[in-house]
Amino acid sequence: MRSKNLVVALLVVVALAVSGFTYAYWASVVNAPSNGVADGTIAVGSGDAVTTTVTLTGDNFTGGDLVPAGFAGSGEVESVPVSFTIAWNADALVDASLTGSTSTATLTVTPVVTVMQGAVDVTASVGSLVVVTAGSNASSITLGAAAITISYTVTLTEPSTVALYDLLANSDITIVFTFVVSSVVTS
Repeated sequence: MRSKNLVVALLVVVALAVSGFTYAYWASVVNAPSNGVADGTIAVGSGDAVTTTVTLTGDNFTGGDLVPAGFAGSGEVESVPVSFTIAWNADALVDASLTGSTSTATLTVTPVVTVMQGAVDVTASVGSLVVVTAGSNASSITLGAAAITISYTVTLTEPSTVALYDLLANSDITIVFTFVVSSVVTS
């Protein structure tokens, strides 16, 4: 139970660290963070999915207004880098038998985009315009090893109509990243 409380505490710290992440849209109000790196380490225990949320709503995170490629001017960026540091730590209750072993597992990270215009979810209409691309990330993780860093790049696709632009402009974009360790191999 203590391990779960620690994971919850770490998630709260990460949530507070990324709460300043922000988004900006060309010709509108869309910005981002200064270094694009979440503070702290995300600790994942086997069997537990861990989530963290990045909200793109201002220029402290992105370094400028986020715009589609080819539209960047002064104070605007064409992409927002997002990095996470992840460690697979043994859960005293669940993973006690793995402690001291050499265990590797598959690391799966799934980003899910939500676009809200006020209280209205417009993800179905414009969510596909927010593109989250994985870097050269590791697909496996080792129990108790040094934390690894994974990276993503967030970009925008130019809306094909004014109506789609109007839905995306001034909307809040949230990306929930879910981290899962599975298919454990112990030697």
